[in-house]
Amino acid sequence: MTGLAPSAAAAGTTIAPPARVLVVGDSVMLGAASAIESTLGQDPLEVDAVVSRTTGRSTDAALSHGTDWDVVVAMLGHNDAGSASVYQPAYRRLLDAYADVPRVVVVTLHEVRPSYAGVNAFLRAEAERRPNVRVLDWNAVASADPGLTAHDGLHLSASGGRRMADEISAQVFRAEVELAAPPPTTTTTTTPPTTTAVPTTTTTSTTTPPTTTAPSSASTVAAAEPQDDGVDGRHASRWTAPVLLAGALAVWLAGRRGRRREPGES
Repeated sequence: MTGLAPSAAAAGTTIAPPARVLVVGDSVMLGAASAIESTLGQDPLEVDAVVSRTTGRSTDAALSHGTDWDVVVAMLGHNDAGSASVYQPAYRRLLDAYADVPRVVVVTLHEVRPSYAGVNAFLRAEAERRPNVRVLDWNAVASADPGLTAHDGLHLSASGGRRMADEISAQVFRAEVELAAPPPTTTTTTTPPTTTAVPTTTTTSTTTPPTTTAPSSASTVAAAEPQDDGVDGRHASRWTAPVLLAGALAVWLAGRRGRRREPGES
């Protein structure tokens, strides 16, 4: 199982796969170097592990590769675990230097010596307060499968090297997923339908006064007769607008039905 620090990632950090990976350690990590290179296949990938190296010297070696990395993996403390005043400041110097790296993975030591438990407690405490740091619990992995280590319970067997590479690869993949650049934000704008007002027609009734000139024909007399401005005339004026509105609505509905797709249309 892999132990994890708080889920909050360093603010504003992103990784575009494949991640740029730096791995640093001593003789234990050296036992997994070839497996890490073949398993990850990252470009760039740097594995810097040397036999009997102290935490301070490992930190110096790591920083010699610069800080332009996406993932840094460190397994340090085997050779100076008995002196907290020695390994802790050196380890903090490494973590401080990589504070802006999107993901730093610290690997716990297999607790075959009492002092290694103190190193692991220190790593978990640092991860708790550093948002970009995660803990890979190698102690739990190796304790569950004795075949992963050599007779000393510390250095890696061939299967242990492959398993270490798999655990580191899983951490790199997880970092790529968690810190991948977010997709562009798409904003959907909904435009409300346009409502067209139906014009209202107002009809004005005009009364023509009677003429005093004698009509010359029947048609002239009919045209000259006064219009009815009584009750019937008022009703005509009152209902003109509603009738026109109803007619316009009927035309609109007919047009809608005319545009409706028939069954089978695509």
